[in-house]
Amino acid sequence: MTHAFLWTATAGMKDLGLLNKTLRTTATSINDSGEVVGTAYDSNGNAFHAFVWTQAGGMKDLNLLIPSGTGWTLVGASGINAQGRITGFGMLHGQSHGFLLTRK
Repeated sequence: MTHAFLWTATAGMKDLGLLNKTLRTTATSINDSGEVVGTAYDSNGNAFHAFVWTQAGGMKDLNLLIPSGTGWTLVGASGINAQGRITGFGMLHGQSHGFLLTRK
């Protein structure tokens, strides 16, 4: 198993964990607030769900943070900026698309 981690000079390595039903996570981006995004993989090594990790909330499946019934499955997160906007890729009605999530 491979887990995403966060390293700081004061705390060293911190394991960010796994999402439910996944065996591997990779972190791909971090912002100045220490929020981390990445991808969780299933037991076959397939990209499964995008995640965001925060110190306060831990690892969250981005699919649980968007309205249900949109037709989206957010598969991988590739970037997060200082405002918390997240970019990545996913499936919309069976077709691959990029996404940009913004917080309200």
